[in-house]
Amino acid sequence: KVFVSSTSCGAEVPSHCVPNSRRMAVEADDLLACLRAFSRVRGHVMGSTTQPQAAPHNGSCDLALVVPQVTPATEFVESLGINYETYPVSKADVHEGETVTLSFSRQCGLSDDRAMAKTMVYDVDKNAEEAPIFVVLPGHLKIDTKALAAVGSWNRSRLKPCKPERATEITGYVFGGTTVLGSKTRLRTLLDRSVLELPKVFVNG
Repeated sequence: KVFVSSTSCGAEVPSHCVPNSRRMAVEADDLLACLRAFSRVRGHVMGSTTQPQAAPHNGSCDLALVVPQVTPATEFVESLGINYETYPVSKADVHEGETVTLSFSRQCGLSDDRAMAKTMVYDVDKNAEEAPIFVVLPGHLKIDTKALAAVGSWNRSRLKPCKPERATEITGYVFGGTTVLGSKTRLRTLLDRSVLELPKVFVNG
């Protein structure tokens, strides 16, 4: 399931920002800080009682696809009063030459994956003894490990994506469907500032 939550341009982010050569990264030790920025949308603020609406099927997914109505992610955003819509997607519908984010974007009716925020779990030490981190950025961008290392004062050579089984154990989500929302474990979260500039953002849910 992918859900979309509207955001407002110029949202005030209650977290510190760290510059690098290409862009700014927004960091929040508590994910709630980022979500408060996400929730300031189109006259709606946290505490809204508006109920989420399911998006119509766009014909690109298997009609037999079973989409859970309630997930840890949906429960989490609903507890914050954030408005969202759900879109059924399937990793089985990834076309040749497509990334997962491009495929999910197409299945959601998007022309590209700029609004499809991807969430990755990264280990920050060689032996994976420290808690990993969440890294969230638009689907068309790649992680700049040099800039990432600078944000957390980590050794760049030790920054590695978590192994799928470790990421699933920590977050409760399967590889390719990870989201910071409703994660089993609260992790330090690094968010690319450009995500907050999107009128709408799509993430796994």
